[in-house]
Amino acid sequence: MLFFPILPSCARVIQVISPLSQQCIEESTTFEEHRVCFFYNVLLWRANLYYVADDASLSLPRVSIRFGVGFPNEMWLQPTVVAPDDARFDGSTAVELAGDTYLWSTLPENNWHHQAGEYLPTMHNTICKYLGRCHLNQTRGLHLVEMFPARDFPWAPWIDDLTTCFSDSPKIKAADSALDDTIFVIEKALVGVGPECRARLFCAADPNFSGRRPVAPHQLTSYRSRMADCLGFDDKRVARVEPKLNMLVIDRRYSSGRHFVNVGEIMEALRLRYHGIADISLHYLEGMSVGQQVALWSTADIVIHMHGAAQGSWQFLPHNAVVVHVVPFPRGVVHDTQFADKWVADFQHVTNLTYVPANNLDMAYARLRFEAIWGNPEWRALSSEDRLKIIETGDCEFLQGDVKDRCTMWWVHKNMDLVLTPQVLLPAVDAAVRDLYGKLGRQPPLLAGLVADS
Repeated sequence: MLFFPILPSCARVIQVISPLSQQCIEESTTFEEHRVCFFYNVLLWRANLYYVADDASLSLPRVSIRFGVGFPNEMWLQPTVVAPDDARFDGSTAVELAGDTYLWSTLPENNWHHQAGEYLPTMHNTICKYLGRCHLNQTRGLHLVEMFPARDFPWAPWIDDLTTCFSDSPKIKAADSALDDTIFVIEKALVGVGPECRARLFCAADPNFSGRRPVAPHQLTSYRSRMADCLGFDDKRVARVEPKLNMLVIDRRYSSGRHFVNVGEIMEALRLRYHGIADISLHYLEGMSVGQQVALWSTADIVIHMHGAAQGSWQFLPHNAVVVHVVPFPRGVVHDTQFADKWVADFQHVTNLTYVPANNLDMAYARLRFEAIWGNPEWRALSSEDRLKIIETGDCEFLQGDVKDRCTMWWVHKNMDLVLTPQVLLPAVDAAVRDLYGKLGRQPPLLAGLVADS
């Protein structure tokens, strides 16, 4: 049985309720969620924080450790104050975390866009702003603690790979059962997200939600510099058109959903039209390492891809690069385009990022993956008329409750493939070529149907 007063530095642990034991930075009088706090000599056990104090009736402020919209907006962490006689945790082993420790929470999902494109830039902003740890050479002595209470979640290995860009110690997953008998004595804990975040869905810098601001361009620039040093790409590279521009088509495997059904015809049309000005190649990101993906994106000048997790790599594109962003069905345009718009809003003053939409507005070219949804009980319970309405319109709004949610996210959003016609694709790529040449101060090439002004 562990009794805290015998822990190292016990005097400092007991006398916690003092000006030296916690310090909160309040950057907003309206939004409590913006609070960031430092807690000193605090104890972490089973995803909860504890202070030992003679007066256990004392209270410490709660802090928001996750930003979010569309899920419970915030996740709060508030240290519990316990008296010395109550500070007992059976069988626990004490581990000291010296230096700085950052506690926050993501969501338990292995999505490249949300993890690499939203959470990591926000983490960088917070630890740079409040800990002064802005560069790769400042990872030593920083401990990262994932506080989401999902037990033993199977995090993708690449998440830990990216963590090495911020800390030289493995990330601690506070809720993992393997740590049930470990109590961490934290010398200095930074807790909270603060008033800025980099995201659309999981931030929405909007007064109607969290009131948070976008991460400032200078912080995104320092974030790209950190990731360039860590992952080995050139964050100063500028897109080019000579001797030829590098045009990538990023498809998704059929099993991943949102696949280009006619990818062969797409590549044929692109090569026929742009072979004189572009090297055009087709890629599938599934199975690629982090380094391989970053190397691919960081040398691209124009990228064509379906909306999805690949958006997390827009951050690695060279300055002036252009994306052709494809949305596979009409009712997905408003939702999916918000992500692209947010990327441009955040990065236009960092890398001069722009995109051109190539949205499918005709359900005749959208393909539901019936083998993925046909056996679903909710689908089987629908009437023939309701199923036909979904197939013909992609509309789920007429449904109710969980069935509506499943239809919206899993049936038509995750399992919709696309026949991308030249009539939709080529005008968008023409616009991307004009945009790229214009950024470089060059006249676009004279191709059939490709002119300087549309």
